[in-house]
Amino acid sequence: MTCDAVIFDLYGTLIDNASIEDRRRMFREPAAGLTDRLDEFRDAWLGIYHDRSIGRLGSVDNEIRHVCGLLGIEPTQAQVDGALRLRLDSFRLHCRPRPTVIETLSKLRSRGIKTGLITDCGSEVPVIWPDTELAPLMDATVFSCCEGITKPDPRMYEVACERLGVQPSRCIYVGDGGSRELTGAKSMGMTPILIRVDYEPHMDPHRPDALEWTGPTISRIGEVLGFVSSA
Repeated sequence: MTCDAVIFDLYGTLIDNASIEDRRRMFREPAAGLTDRLDEFRDAWLGIYHDRSIGRLGSVDNEIRHVCGLLGIEPTQAQVDGALRLRLDSFRLHCRPRPTVIETLSKLRSRGIKTGLITDCGSEVPVIWPDTELAPLMDATVFSCCEGITKPDPRMYEVACERLGVQPSRCIYVGDGGSRELTGAKSMGMTPILIRVDYEPHMDPHRPDALEWTGPTISRIGEVLGFVSSA
């Protein structure tokens, strides 16, 4: 199709979803300097995901203090700083693009096609985003924690299109089907494409669109180039 922009999801699309081992490490390691109740801390941190994803708690260090408060822990500033550093470092490590992602984004832009990002995320992602390989290759980003809303809220897609200066009908949206993101994109007039890689589980209740999807599907991000042509 002729399009002006391709908008991507982040997790499970441009980067891998965190494995069970990764999630364990990303939540437990920062807590080690705060308490020996690591599993309790992890569970409490996971339990505030919605508040984190809409930015209700503000900065990452505020989130750390909030979880400490839930568990009756009174950390020092040095302890919070240490946990924050480990948390951000783990996100920098995790936000490595999948193979061919950088090449694909570069090719899209060389064709005059704009690139955008819409992601549900906590406050860590916008903090470390400038340090990633992806940042220079995105014309616009929409982070749920900065907007106060999550997918599939129509405003997420509207904001992305406004920042890109394009019409939804001239956009392709690529995602792994989490949070009803493909349904949301379609309802806005975008052309949604599911990415389904062969090394991640497909029967994931957190990706409801992927379970029911009958539309276009790709298994590698580079395949999106076959769906686009510039005006």
